[in-house]
Amino acid sequence: MIKSGCQWRMLPKDFPPYSMVHSFYRRCRIKGVWEKVMHELVKTSRIKYERSENPSYSIIHKVLKPQESQKK
Repeated sequence: MIKSGCQWRMLPKDFPPYSMVHSFYRRCRIKGVWEKVMHELVKTSRIKYERSENPSYSIIHKVLKPQESQKK
């Protein structure tokens, strides 16, 4: 997985056939399932950290690599 990313034909052997996995992914994407899942994950995370469920604006945060943080 690290080498190939997520190429459908190179899924691990314990997954169903790639055509079935791709079909499931595609149907979920078209129906908006992934968008809903991401929205719920953000909402759950915000509640966990005692924040409002719906952010009023976005913050872009850059995570420094260990060598970058030592330079500063």
